[in-house]
Amino acid sequence: MTIQNHASEKWTSPPVVTPAAQDGGTPRDMPVSIPDTRKPRKPLRFKIGVALLILYPFMYLAIPLAPMLPLDGALQIAFAGGAIAVAEVILIAAIALMGKEAYQAIKKKIKGRVSRKGKS
Repeated sequence: MTIQNHASEKWTSPPVVTPAAQDGGTPRDMPVSIPDTRKPRKPLRFKIGVALLILYPFMYLAIPLAPMLPLDGALQIAFAGGAIAVAEVILIAAIALMGKEAYQAIKKKIKGRVSRKGKS
């Protein structure tokens, strides 16, 4: 293969060394394929689902804050109940976006790590 640059100088690419070339054949006898080692990219849906799954437990941390708010007792109870409802909606949305199989795989990893730490 001949490549010309802007100065009209000729450059040739080095021959590709394949197993056939090592055995005495020509360098172009066998095609050389380079495996794609890149990880497949996760879709945006999956990433949003993971973000919601991370947000999910923080909604339960809002419940102890309810008594500290300058609201009437009924509104404090409504705030705590609303936080629980929003947390469950976030969990369902996360599972729907990630997919059931991905959610179960993440859940299995988390349970495995927690159970190993408890046995130590």
